[in-house]
Amino acid sequence: MTSFGAAKTVIAQAIENAEGPLPPPFLVEFLLGPWRCFLAAIHHDEGPGSRDWELARHATELLLWSIAPKSTEAEKAALGNALKALVEAVRRSMEVAAWDRAAQTMFLRQLREWHLQLIKRETPAPPADAKLSPLGEVSPTPAGPHAPVDLADTVHLDVTDPHYRAYLDMLNHAIMEKIEL
Repeated sequence: MTSFGAAKTVIAQAIENAEGPLPPPFLVEFLLGPWRCFLAAIHHDEGPGSRDWELARHATELLLWSIAPKSTEAEKAALGNALKALVEAVRRSMEVAAWDRAAQTMFLRQLREWHLQLIKRETPAPPADAKLSPLGEVSPTPAGPHAPVDLADTVHLDVTDPHYRAYLDMLNHAIMEKIEL
């Protein structure tokens, strides 16, 4: 398997195995761009059996876990404790991928805002007949199968959900940039 193929597989498996919502679009773009290049470089330079490769795989899972809703104070505290290592891995990936500084700044700002919302969000008890949205906001009417979905929001991970398939299709059909390894 090529290094880019291995990187794509790690990302796709991490999304499939995540116990949370699908990543927001800004994170999908990051995963398909700099993060995939970062994983490919580690796979190429260090090999698939290396400690660095295992750490990069774990960081992929951690990144996806970090954007999932946190319903307890313990989960919020765990997110706060994991952020330093996560941001370090993200910054390293941006350097390896030689990602544009403006894009780096924008992505880090979006990720920080996402994490702050998760940590600060109160988790009030919803009415008995209300449906919770992926980020814990109460929706008075449950969304039906034909209800429009805003892709800026996340959705619960469900392999039958068309958005889940769309994200995996993005991974499968992503243009593989050539980088010098």
